[in-house]
Parts: sequence; structure tokens; C-alpha cells
Amino acid sequence: MARNRATQHDTHGCADALPHPGDPVTGPNSGRQGRLGPEGAALRQRLANVAASIACTEDQLAETLERMAVALPEAAMRLRAQAERARRFAVLERDQAAALRLPR
Repeated sequence: MARNRATQHDTHGCADALPHPGDPVTGPNSGRQGRLGPEGAALRQRLANVAASIACTEDQLAETLERMAVALPEAAMRLRAQAERARRFAVLERDQAAALRLPR
């Protein structure tokens, strides 16, 4: 008999993390408004690292598109436009990474 994969997943211990229906949604840091706990700080750092990694990938993509534009003159205009979009996105991701990083 085939079973649904969702029913096979062990959810023991996960139910405690969910609020009771109808109760206010508060986390473990609810009494410390405006300050991040250790988990929040770690999550922000991970998000900052991901944003920085995305920026690097976009820069690499832009470089690749520029090389392709040289090799394919008939598509050069389109490829250079895509490379410029990738560079702009890289700048946005770097800004996001900087905003997410916590002051030391």
C-alpha cells in the first residue's frame, strides 16, 4: 500500500513550535522588542551571506554575458543589456547584504 510522503515525515517535536490556534503569535523574544536574540542575529548573518553570494554570481553572469557578446556580434546588444541588468542586480544584492549585516 502506497503511503503519502507527508505522512511519513517525522514531525515529532514540531508541534510545540506552532502557536495554539486563536492564541497571539509571539516568539521567544516577544518581551525584548527591538532586539534580536541569538537565532535572529544568526539568521540575519546567513541572509547577508546569501545576498553577497548572489551578488558574486550576478557579477560572474555579467562577465560571461560580456564574453558572449564579443563571440556573438549578432546578439551583442541584447547580451550587453542583460549583462547590465545583472550588474544592477548585483549592486542591489550587495546593498541588501550590507543592510542585513549587524554592527560589530
